[in-house]
Amino acid sequence: MSSEEASSKASLKACPGLPTSPGRALLQSWLNRNMRIVLSDGRVLVGTFLCTDQDSNVILGSCTECPSEVEEAKRGIESRMLGELAIFLSMGRI
Repeated sequence: MSSEEASSKASLKACPGLPTSPGRALLQSWLNRNMRIVLSDGRVLVGTFLCTDQDSNVILGSCTECPSEVEEAKRGIESRMLGELAIFLSMGRI
């Protein structure tokens, strides 16, 4: 386990006296799992869910950007490796 994975697990378990809410339990179940996020412009991000913050921003590790099928067919755009990525979510549209 990398130090990033250990710190993300520690941050979700750092409050031993507090009861685990359903939302916290769900986030814990997602730790270190592959996640696919579709952006509003059609791009798709695939990476390992590392953590989130109180503002619902998401950190993905080993992230790859995949173009939409339409973009790939039109322009021949291929996937590209991004590495670790912070995704800042806008609550206006989910």
